[in-house]
Amino acid sequence: MPKSKKTVIIAAGASGGHLFPAMAVADQLKEKGYECLFVGRAGQFSGIVKDAGYPLHDLPASPWNVKNPIKKIKAVFNLLRAFVAAFRLIHQHNASVVFGTGGYATVASMLAAKLAGVPTIVHEQNVLPGRANRFLSKWVDRVCLTYESSRHYLKFRDGVMTVTGNPIRKKVLSVKDEVRKDDGHFRIVIVGGSQGAKILSDVVPNTIKLLPYEIKKNIEIVQQCRAEDVNRVEALYHAEDVQFTVQSFFEDLESHIKQCHLVIARSGASTINEVSILGRAAIYVPLRLADGHQLQNAKVMENAGAAIVMEQNNFTPEKLASKIVELYEDGVYLTKMEKAAQQMAQIDAAEKISIEIEKLSEEDLLHLAKQVESEREK
Repeated sequence: MPKSKKTVIIAAGASGGHLFPAMAVADQLKEKGYECLFVGRAGQFSGIVKDAGYPLHDLPASPWNVKNPIKKIKAVFNLLRAFVAAFRLIHQHNASVVFGTGGYATVASMLAAKLAGVPTIVHEQNVLPGRANRFLSKWVDRVCLTYESSRHYLKFRDGVMTVTGNPIRKKVLSVKDEVRKDDGHFRIVIVGGSQGAKILSDVVPNTIKLLPYEIKKNIEIVQQCRAEDVNRVEALYHAEDVQFTVQSFFEDLESHIKQCHLVIARSGASTINEVSILGRAAIYVPLRLADGHQLQNAKVMENAGAAIVMEQNNFTPEKLASKIVELYEDGVYLTKMEKAAQQMAQIDAAEKISIEIEKLSEEDLLHLAKQVESEREK
């Protein structure tokens, strides 16, 4: 534990995949006596950060991967604005370390920390590092990775890299040891990620109507989808006379996952890690992205025997129905997938990253200089 309370500034993007791991690390640091301050674009998750008791400072950020010259200029302007704001916050709060989990706003915070002489550390959630972290990893003081295979993409900084896993929310860990109800029902949880996924709302309900009646009558559906899709998806399930719960957001999604037999989801890093820790079999439908990082995430789990990957061009009601029937009828196969998922789980990632941050805070020359100056004034 630090001799005096220090402040860690945490920079995170607007997605749940960036923010939730950052919050897990913040919780760990808080227990060790650190103050944590969030900067970046929390977006729809702003309330969650503030409800957890963490100050949040919004930083302007725009994507760089655009061809429009006007948008490029806007991105540069916002980077400069964010850099100035982050630099001020670092000095105002006497930051000991700046920690980032990716996203455009993270770049400005790390650049400001470097200029201020404050130690920097980033965490990469995916197998293939994102653009921001690929850039930052060239000069930050420490790089934490979720997967060993990510080293391949960051060879030039092998000496500062450490594999920690992906930090997990305490809410997920709190239900890890719950026992699944054994009442004869086969529960399926469908998760479209923080933004929802239209393809899951289109394909899964139309899959259910293809299932044999003997299977359909025992199925329970829990589906998270876009708010604008809720009524349509509910109507489709109602027509099939299956038990279902459809919402745009679940406060207790981790409990539903723990009680289910199968997860059908996108393959963001946080989703994969939570499903693994809860020991559940999954069918992953990677979001089509230019860098293909969700596909790589999903393939790691498929190669471990914990999941089935269905790319979007093959994700049809007919093919999905075949997979569901196979898993429903083969309990041994399903159990093997669950055990493989548990073996891939990374439970202590937040603690490992907090230890790396503690080490860096002891090397914080700016903070130490201010402490010396304060002692002299006394």
